Amino acid sequence: MQVKNGKDKMRNNFNASSKRNLMVGISALALTAASTAVTAQEASDATDEVVVTGIRASLERSLDIKRNTKGVVDAISAEDMGKFPDSNLAESLQRVTGVSIDRENGEGNSVTVRGFGADFNLVTLNGRQMPTSTLGGGNDAPSTRSFDFANLASEAVAGVDVYKTGRASVPSGGIGSLINIRTTKPLEAPGFKATVMHKFVKDESANSGNGSAEYSALVSNTFMDDRLGIALSAISQEREHSVNHARVQWLDWRNGAQASGNAIFDAADNTVNAPSADQIYSFPQNTGYVIKDFTQDRTNFQLTAQYDINDSIRATVDYTFAERDMKMDGNDVSIWFDNANINSAWGDETPVPSVIYYEEDFGNSPSDLAMGAFSTNNVNETDSVGFNVEYDVDDRLSLTLDFHDSSAESRPDGPFGSENVIGSAVFNIEKQRVDFTNEIPVITITPPAGVTDIFDVNERNATGSVLHNAYYRNDITQARVDGTYQFDNDYIDSLDFGFSSSENEIRSAYGFIQADNWEGVNVDGANIPNSTWGPTLNLPSLFDGLSGSSQILGKYQQIDFNTLLTYTQNIPANEAKVTSWGSALVPVCGDEPDCQADYTVDRRISEETTSFYVQATKDFDIDGMPGTVVAGVRFEETDVTSTALVPQPSHVVWTGANELTVVYEDDNDFSTITGSYDHILPALDFDIDLEDDLKLRASLSRTITRPSYAEMQGGQTLSGIWRPTFASGEPFNGTGSSGNAALDPYESDNIDVSLEYYYGDVSYASIGYFEKDVSNWIGSSVVDVTTGQGQGVLADAILDPSNGPRSQACIDGGTAANNAAVRDCMLAAATGELRGEAGDAPLVVRMTQPSASDRVQTLEGIEFAWQHELSTLPYTDISLDGFGFIANYTIVDGDADYDNSLPSSAGSQFALIGLSDSANLVGYYEKDGLSARVAYNWRDQFLNFAGVSSGYAEEYEQVDVNISYEVPNTGITLTYDGINLTEENRRTFERNNPSYVTFAMPGSARHYIGARYTF
Repeated sequence: MQVKNGKDKMRNNFNASSKRNLMVGISALALTAASTAVTAQEASDATDEVVVTGIRASLERSLDIKRNTKGVVDAISAEDMGKFPDSNLAESLQRVTGVSIDRENGEGNSVTVRGFGADFNLVTLNGRQMPTSTLGGGNDAPSTRSFDFANLASEAVAGVDVYKTGRASVPSGGIGSLINIRTTKPLEAPGFKATVMHKFVKDESANSGNGSAEYSALVSNTFMDDRLGIALSAISQEREHSVNHARVQWLDWRNGAQASGNAIFDAADNTVNAPSADQIYSFPQNTGYVIKDFTQDRTNFQLTAQYDINDSIRATVDYTFAERDMKMDGNDVSIWFDNANINSAWGDETPVPSVIYYEEDFGNSPSDLAMGAFSTNNVNETDSVGFNVEYDVDDRLSLTLDFHDSSAESRPDGPFGSENVIGSAVFNIEKQRVDFTNEIPVITITPPAGVTDIFDVNERNATGSVLHNAYYRNDITQARVDGTYQFDNDYIDSLDFGFSSSENEIRSAYGFIQADNWEGVNVDGANIPNSTWGPTLNLPSLFDGLSGSSQILGKYQQIDFNTLLTYTQNIPANEAKVTSWGSALVPVCGDEPDCQADYTVDRRISEETTSFYVQATKDFDIDGMPGTVVAGVRFEETDVTSTALVPQPSHVVWTGANELTVVYEDDNDFSTITGSYDHILPALDFDIDLEDDLKLRASLSRTITRPSYAEMQGGQTLSGIWRPTFASGEPFNGTGSSGNAALDPYESDNIDVSLEYYYGDVSYASIGYFEKDVSNWIGSSVVDVTTGQGQGVLADAILDPSNGPRSQACIDGGTAANNAAVRDCMLAAATGELRGEAGDAPLVVRMTQPSASDRVQTLEGIEFAWQHELSTLPYTDISLDGFGFIANYTIVDGDADYDNSLPSSAGSQFALIGLSDSANLVGYYEKDGLSARVAYNWRDQFLNFAGVSSGYAEEYEQVDVNISYEVPNTGITLTYDGINLTEENRRTFERNNPSYVTFAMPGSARHYIGARYTF
């Protein structure tokens, strides 16, 4: 059974459009009421309460939360309505001690807390677990639990609390932290308040365009003697930016002892300083330069209505809508390696020698230079409706009922799917070389004699295409009852208790259409419409800031995706090239009339969780030192049902020199697996005031993080593209994965101790130690399975056309033993496409399976923080009134390191991703309406993926500036925000050796110039 896009989407009974219609009606009433309130306010002689705003007020509120909340909590508070400290929530969170952020497309989108990455941190909105929504790159099935902060604008946020220690009364799921985003509650700040803002945004990364705009409007008012309150925010933001980067894909790692018979070392004269037996190395599969131009539209809408029914009952209803529409048009130019006829040079480092250069000489059989165009158009949408009732039953008992129905959906918003690629190529490359001694890999191309312009459009062929179609939806329905009972005895002061029931439903789906016309579509490049070719780009200028950029390919003529796709889709018969085996071209859209792929991967997971908790609080006094003990326990039980579409492979076709395309059976079925688990999660918080301004804290807790959705998938899924034997250079041809719904969550036993010194309204210093002993680690086991000897979709043999009597006959006849030459030889004798046939060897699939282990890994760290308001320059009478600074430093260490000395054949390794030291230094000034802040953020190098190889993100630092000025007696504030003003580059690489670069992007600054009017 093929599942068609759009025909089986999980929907709430109360759908998004119904929610919006209801809330828009309420908001219209709110605005009318607000207008009336302004008129009434102007006629009133009452004296308004003075509300303190600005940097100092924000720091003071955050300090109060940190000091008075039980456990270890850090907070960020808005400086004023609509004025959060940074333009992005994640960018603000990186100022918190122990918090680092991960960036996507130049903007913070997820966080790492105390060394635990995004999937290990739970994000809530007003205490409610929020659904996640992302398509990632759009070229696979999404599986993350990570919350994407880029979906929410910071202007609508009143504050963010980061709970670093576990508590029985808060939801489970975050070993690293629980991050609660708070929005405006009108009855908590009575009276009329409103602000509107406009910003002009200039992103220096943009390859074109004149900048973009942001608009926001927020209003809050109370009525009926402050018994009824309504708060409304509406935000629209546009952003134009570009991501220009170099990329390299590396093959599996092997040591020098495995080099025997490998073409890389066959000709000793062509290899300089070949790796030895005690060294491991890899060589590139492809290298290229990528240019992506993005347009992003973000819309946020929030409405909160509160009503005090009487002195004992407060009811709140709220609605949140967030939409992020992302469009991207891009081009790339790349080379692929056949791993034959190689010249190379290597360094002396052990165990991983640097690769200095890598070159392939094709002689009289020129290879191709690939040039592609791609396009994405996706939308993320979040809807949440909530209802809350607080009821003070009497002087001792209070109850709270909370319910919310929330959904997040990510889907394609274009005609072809979520991420689409079409290629072109020139087949005139005699030699290709990559120099890896700079920050950017430097590609050098040598054309045959007589060719003066390798980019000549008249020599180009349109080639193959891939239309990806991804979809993701997450629905959460949750009901919760919480209560507090105040005692009047010597044993316990209060008892908190609660019950929660939630259902979390996820659907993640993916399919693709691939037209394997990699040998070329058109007979003559001159037949391709001239409108296909766009402006000629100066490539070195797009990568300025990376060493070596001046040496890369000098120019590149852009390709218009839609024009080339339309031409390829409708190419006249007299212009079409016939494949080398005599078959017609593969249609761009396959057999799909709407050009959107059916889902061949379709995963559906349901988690039903029931939880109970009880938590007791007792204040005490020891010899004049007051303190508090909070002890609690939480019980949770979760039932998991995981259903997945299991596509059955039929055969493979050798469609390109480097590619085998998997062809699936027409009929596929869903399979379902189930699992369940329960946990008892105790927590103990202790604090004591050793002096009036000196507080000691200690906490013990147990926390959990649930497996990723991919780890819980039902059935087996296979990659769509495999490699022929001569191209892979590996002991396997394709990859696949399977899941386990019965996996237990990660479990951590935590210890926290801190000493905090509060010596002013906004000044404090603290030092804290934390330790986490994490068990139930979910690693991945990698098994190479020969088809026909496995289970499920691997039970039947899938034969390899590149490894059998036909390929051997070509080699015996003198054909070079590389994929391109062998394929050409076989095609010359073929009467159709190259499929596996009797006598060919069965293909081998590398299956990755989640596996629970009995290992216990320990992570520990120390956090330093100092926040200080200056008065005078030390040892002088020079006033520094208005100046202050914030400094923090986090040191983390763990015993789960990656062993970079082992080859890939040793199997997948486990290591903790995201673990790094970090630091912040912020200086600020605020006086007489002028406010300024300069922030420096640093994050040390860290591991960003682990498996049969390892990846590292380079050390990164960033400087941001914020300046605002309140124009006297006008209500107008002028603002400037500068992000990454030092334009720091970003690089990633494998095996802790920068020469094995995987990603290199020049840094760029982002500027916001705005004006805000406050009523």
